[in-house]
Amino acid sequence: MRRSLRSMLSVTAGLLCATSAMAASSLSTGFESPSYTLGGLSGQQGWSVSGGGTTANVVVSNLHPDTGAQHIRMTGVSAQAGSTPTGTTSPELDIFGTTPTTTSWRLAIAGANQTTDLNNAGATYTVLLDSLHTGKETAEMDFNFDGSVLVDNGGASLADTGAKWSNDGVYHTWAITVDANAAPANQRIRYFKDGVQFFSSDLVPASASSGGTTVDTFQFFSDNFQKPNEVADIDNFSMAPVPEPMGVALLTLGGLILRRRRVTA
Repeated sequence: MRRSLRSMLSVTAGLLCATSAMAASSLSTGFESPSYTLGGLSGQQGWSVSGGGTTANVVVSNLHPDTGAQHIRMTGVSAQAGSTPTGTTSPELDIFGTTPTTTSWRLAIAGANQTTDLNNAGATYTVLLDSLHTGKETAEMDFNFDGSVLVDNGGASLADTGAKWSNDGVYHTWAITVDANAAPANQRIRYFKDGVQFFSSDLVPASASSGGTTVDTFQFFSDNFQKPNEVADIDNFSMAPVPEPMGVALLTLGGLILRRRRVTA
């Protein structure tokens, strides 16, 4: 029986490989050569791979880039379907305190069935934005197996945002802006698809493992229920401290620049 990836990740949190801090407060990459080489992503430029899979399950690929010639591809772990999640963790950046941040990535998923049949739907993919400096999760977005998009807004279960993800292999831009530096009444997490906000929530209440106020690390995980030909591709990733309300404007400008030139980092 399928368990929620949220609970599975909490069980396996101790297995995640924390990367060493970079001497940088932002990261923008299209996973291009020569900085990245084809093959396992783990160990390249501070990225790690952990969970139930191996380096063969999260790779730098040239099969379906959004721009340029390379991207990240995640495949399933058929021998361990439904067991420990498999995913990748970005380098830990030097972002501290309540610094507002915007994290964006281009994502294309293909091969999933997107049904409510738990035995036939395909994988759930989870994005976690963490503060490894404090050991707390700040935001969570789930690309649920049925095509819905869920987020952690501090409730007992994940909230359905009403947004949908496509299963056609077409890239879309997803972004999360976290602002804990505003007046308490305005502290928000905002979620965007292709530059349009589709949901917002208060900061997640603090607990032993969640309730972070900043973002210095990105994680992308699968629950290993991929269909035989299912893949998830990520390209043109960015994480940076960006003051509101300019965050989305700069994000959009950065995306246009990335799409108009060959990425070299």
